[in-house]
Amino acid sequence: MIVALEGPDGAGKSTLVRHLQENYGLKMIHSSSETKNDLEYHLDLLREDDVVLDRANLGEIVYPAIYNRASKMNWDEQIDFMNECQNKDVIYIIFYSSDFNVLKERLFKRGDTQQVLENAEKINLAFRILAEQFSTFYDNVYALDISKVSDQVKFFEDIVKENK
Repeated sequence: MIVALEGPDGAGKSTLVRHLQENYGLKMIHSSSETKNDLEYHLDLLREDDVVLDRANLGEIVYPAIYNRASKMNWDEQIDFMNECQNKDVIYIIFYSSDFNVLKERLFKRGDTQQVLENAEKINLAFRILAEQFSTFYDNVYALDISKVSDQVKFFEDIVKENK
């Protein structure tokens, strides 16, 4: 099983990662601005078995635009990766909040810095748009609105039941 998770800080990805590690024995691979993040890197991750990808490819669309840095993947490569995820039956979940106050409250509780909070609304909006669009076009992509669904684990378990 391969599970890919995307979304803004504070959305609950780590909570779901812990569940997947403890209950499914999945190994976690976390990508960040420090990892290679080009198409080859991401396709290599899909060769893994029993893994959860904490921050998959879409961060290379969102964060370079917010932080004014060059992206390591272009849109065509993003689509190539998403197509490969669909071919490999990757469960791909994109977190966001349609009510930014819900996410903002979570970030404050975590003690995130002002710099994170300054960009959080833009980052959340970008993931919201991507979640809505990609979940429309790909059967294996699920949009998880944390302001409407508070239990990420149940959300995931429902996806697994649906796909059996």
